[in-house]
Amino acid sequence: MVHLFASGDSLAVDSEARLDPGKIRPGDIVAYLDWAGAPSVSVHRVIFRFRTKDGGWKFLTKGDGNLWFDPLVDAAQITGKVTGLFRGGRPVAIDSGPCYWAGIFIACYSLFAAAATRVCGEAARAVVYFACRAEAAAMVLARRLPPARALVPVLLRCGIAADPNRYECFSPAFSWLPGKVMDLASALSRRKGAVVPGAEKPAGGCAGTVLAGIVKGSLTLGGPVTICGDVTIMPGAALVLLPGSTVRFSSVKSADSCALRAAGGGLREFRNDKLCKILVYGEFTCAGSPGAPVTMGGSGADWDCVAFLGRSRGVLENVLVSGAISPFWAMDFSRVRLSGIKADARVSRELCVAAGCSTVELNGTVAEGTASPVSVLDLAKMTVRDCGFSGADTAVNVSGAARCRVSNTAITGCRRGIYAAGARVLGVNVAIRACLEQGLLLEDSAVFHGRGGEITGSGAQAARLRSGAKLLLSGTAVTDGHEGILSEGSGTALKGVKFRGNREFSVCHNGGKHSLSGCLVCGGEIGVGVYKNARCSINGLLVSGVNGAGLDIASAR
Repeated sequence: MVHLFASGDSLAVDSEARLDPGKIRPGDIVAYLDWAGAPSVSVHRVIFRFRTKDGGWKFLTKGDGNLWFDPLVDAAQITGKVTGLFRGGRPVAIDSGPCYWAGIFIACYSLFAAAATRVCGEAARAVVYFACRAEAAAMVLARRLPPARALVPVLLRCGIAADPNRYECFSPAFSWLPGKVMDLASALSRRKGAVVPGAEKPAGGCAGTVLAGIVKGSLTLGGPVTICGDVTIMPGAALVLLPGSTVRFSSVKSADSCALRAAGGGLREFRNDKLCKILVYGEFTCAGSPGAPVTMGGSGADWDCVAFLGRSRGVLENVLVSGAISPFWAMDFSRVRLSGIKADARVSRELCVAAGCSTVELNGTVAEGTASPVSVLDLAKMTVRDCGFSGADTAVNVSGAARCRVSNTAITGCRRGIYAAGARVLGVNVAIRACLEQGLLLEDSAVFHGRGGEITGSGAQAARLRSGAKLLLSGTAVTDGHEGILSEGSGTALKGVKFRGNREFSVCHNGGKHSLSGCLVCGGEIGVGVYKNARCSINGLLVSGVNGAGLDIASAR
């Protein structure tokens, strides 16, 4: 009904029509309850009606802008007939007179417009698809050929330029004619003195806000907010949620949108026919406070995600998140700051994913039981500060040519603490405790530079390096693990690192180039092992309490 009703219109519904549904005829617009899942109200046009064997009525309805019909509507679902609307404070009768026939014309026109929009949209999505495929291929190539990284931002811009959601480029082109027809019909109706039967101007104020569809301007909401469909925040638009706002997501969608992006060498399609999501091309702010946080999810239905696309901006502070598998995605050239985020166990896959060329700050966030709370992909950059992650599969996952800085963060009871493949990670005062396997796993020429902090109680290795990775540690404590640092064809530079209580060995180098300076090794079967043509420079090493060899060298220099 997008071409008949405009944003901000208030509808006048004659509720007495439900008492005598036989008076509702084809061409009338009705409001009815959709009982698929949770109840919600749809407003569509009646196309056909017929009597059932028991003498009741059933109606075939269709939204003017939809290409197909709705499921049959029973008379018991009808809540009333739409007799008019209020636009700009003026009543407009749409069930009779010029506006009725204008509505019939708009219904026919809308079918053409919907088909044309679908064709144009699919053409645009094809361009986006090939741009995303090319971007994903460029990221894979960049792992072996670094200059190929320069192609990624160019391909990103091509995908953004073709994204039909970003501009809403087709809808305005088809909305101009219906708007003019409706304005002309409204003027004629007022000249003839047509009125909306039994309608009064709706009073202001409501118990909550229902939101779905497109946000074009600046919108500030507080209190209870129900999202009953996909929300798209356009470029230049802004949505602000005030402190204490509670966002509930409906299980029935009244608006649907989708987007396609490359992420981590593959494709990520933001499309879900059942769960609601928010696509941000403009600005999205959750202005929670410690005493009045913003709640997203909670007692409502599960939801999909908030995806920041294009050159969008996001600031989310003091937010309680529940019911989304992977709630926050930063893509393209977006810039997002997340502070004071608390996620429950229903956030099961990722808490925040940064991909493309996005930039993310994650501060003061707590996640328990989330498989991978932090994922940084492609050329994205992320700063993780003062956070706590526990019970994860991999707490911090960094790959591609991404960069991540982790500081003053505690990682506890995960399978792996930090995983990096081809990326650069800086860790400052990071405490990695009781990991089931590795505290650090570095592959594919990844670089981890750690200052201070500790890696303690690892079930396998405190750190494992392979495939040309590099580990630089300064002033870190590596204690009480099964094995300390295991490098296979990689490089390490350890300065002032304290190894205590590692049961098998503290350091084991199999090939590669290494250096140890001012380190302390205490306990274990072997202190430092250097094997398989590894080259190791040792300066100021103190070894004590080792059961076997303090320094074991075989086929090495």
